[in-house]
This record gives sequence, C-alpha cells and structure tokens, in this order.
Amino acid sequence: MCSTTPRNFSWLEDGKIAALAFPEKREDLEFLVNHGIRYLVTLTKELQPRTEEVPALVGVNICVDDYCTFTLEQVQQFIGICEKALEENQGVAVHCRAGIGRTGTLLACYLVRFKQLNPEEAILHVRTARPHSIETVDQEKTVAEYFEFLHRTPSVEAAAK
Repeated sequence: MCSTTPRNFSWLEDGKIAALAFPEKREDLEFLVNHGIRYLVTLTKELQPRTEEVPALVGVNICVDDYCTFTLEQVQQFIGICEKALEENQGVAVHCRAGIGRTGTLLACYLVRFKQLNPEEAILHVRTARPHSIETVDQEKTVAEYFEFLHRTPSVEAAAK
C-alpha cells in the first residue's frame, strides 16, 4: 500500500498532535489512522472531511470562519479532546483549509496547556515548526487570553469562601 502524506502535514509533538491542510482524499484520512491518529478536529465551516468513510477516525467540528479566531469555550473544547486522546494514548490531528491560521492558533494553545509555554514562546514554536502559522492579531490574542485564563489567580473573595 502506497501512502502519500497529506498536504501540509506535520507533527507538532510526535505521536500526540499533528496538523495538516484540509484532508481532501480518503487516503489522507487513512494516512492519519495509520499514523496513530484517532481524532480529527475540523476548524472549517466551508469544508468538511468525509470521516464517515474511515470509521477508525473520530471527527470533531470546532468551526470558525477563515482568518477568524476562537472563543475560550472553543479552545477549551479542543484542549478537552487533546486530554482525552492523551489519556487513551491516541493522536489528534487538527486542520483548517491550509493548516496555518486557525490550526496554528489551536496548536499554540496546546503548547500553552501541555508544555507550559507562554504565548510568545508557543507562537514562535508553532511558527518555527509550521511557517506562516497564526495569521492575525486576533489569533495571537486568543493564545494570550487562553494563557491568562489558565494562570488566573483566584480572587480574594473566592479565596475567602
């Protein structure tokens, strides 16, 4: 069986989290499964992969418009999928149309959560691994806001209760 690598595919963390452009062919989806990926997170409203053709792959939609960014709830949903996959020793792949802007934003959030990087370090790491990632200032802000959410100290009132 000849297996070609999906467009713009790379591991951010080997065996744990990968990114790619929109998986156009069934072979792209089979490649993911054959490389230990169980969860495919789709970020595109405009395109939907045919995950039903590959039952071993669980498709999850967290869709936003191109060049846009995520709510905190959407970031937390993505992180929850990653936590579940890590517990199951399964891989996660995330994609948008090109695998750059929306995809890069969630990859940076992954690094903030699981590698304890600050937003600047996470963004630089993603852009080094996947050039041109995280395309807008709002996407950069999403990473910073998620970092702040994770590191928020409880208020004095909450601590007193």
